[in-house]
Amino acid sequence: MPIEDLPHFQTPDFGNLVDPLRPILSCSWTTTHAMRVAAHAHPRAHIIVPAQGACWVVAAGHRWLVPVGQAVWIESNVYHEVSCRAPVSAKMLFIDASCTVRLPHSCQVVTLNQLF
Repeated sequence: MPIEDLPHFQTPDFGNLVDPLRPILSCSWTTTHAMRVAAHAHPRAHIIVPAQGACWVVAAGHRWLVPVGQAVWIESNVYHEVSCRAPVSAKMLFIDASCTVRLPHSCQVVTLNQLF
């Protein structure tokens, strides 16, 4: 099934909250079927961390398959799209732009250490 035909999935809209007094917001989500979060951008950077399954992330001209044990960093105001072809549980951290100065300035996949 083409990605455009996958059912749309709505995640919490924490990415658009601009509030340096709340530097990091988190949420988790689970889907029992294939899904797609349409291309969007927001002022908060964020990290997507699959806890079960894997998801595809398209951002900044790249496409990554992100499995358990890895995460993807998406910087502020970068258009990105997320999809999965099977059930997925994931966690997301949304980081206020005022706190990202020392964090990467490009989207990338990162390996998680055991403390996360």
